[in-house]
Amino acid sequence: MSPNELRAIRESLGLSRRVFAPKLFISEPTLERWERGQGGPRELHLQIIRRMREHLGAGHCISYFHYDAGEEARAKEVRHETKEMVVETLRGFGGVVVAEKEFRNGQDWALSFGLGWTIGEPADVTLHCEGSERTERPIIDFVLKISARCEDMEALSAQLQRLCQRHGIFGSAKSNRNGRMIVSLGYRLYKTGSNPETVAHIVGNFRSCWKRLKVALSFPTN
Repeated sequence: MSPNELRAIRESLGLSRRVFAPKLFISEPTLERWERGQGGPRELHLQIIRRMREHLGAGHCISYFHYDAGEEARAKEVRHETKEMVVETLRGFGGVVVAEKEFRNGQDWALSFGLGWTIGEPADVTLHCEGSERTERPIIDFVLKISARCEDMEALSAQLQRLCQRHGIFGSAKSNRNGRMIVSLGYRLYKTGSNPETVAHIVGNFRSCWKRLKVALSFPTN
């Protein structure tokens, strides 16, 4: 279903986003993103919309419409809302999920992204993201991992410190046994402020740091 079709259905039902979103078991910001083309409804949501139309066709008022998908189905859709927002936002930066893990509690998750803007660069760059839907862990951690050969660790450390202060992120650098340097750039986002714009800003800061590190250190290509 396209964003325009979804918006047209909602408007044809005479419902605001605030009223329509809970009927799909999603938040109002999620519905707004879908109507902007960021993500979209799954089979469960399409089934709810079909039931809404049947409800109206039978002469009932939409205000009293209620769909019981069962606790398990609702939990499944809500549980992955934050993760899906991160995936959709990173996709706009050329991000591709290369690894995904969901923990046994069903609420904690971890993702690793390959980044299109690092293809062909003399380094291995991966973005890791960990989050949770648990109320007692209201955070999303972003860590950009860079592995490359480096001839001047002292220069790297000095540049890394300046970049972290400028962009409000934390970072570390160390050498491994193979003579490569490992740089970690991290940012902790609280879910109360999590939205596509904030995630895009974080990734933009990581990308800016990577460009400056690359230029400053003149990574060898072999």
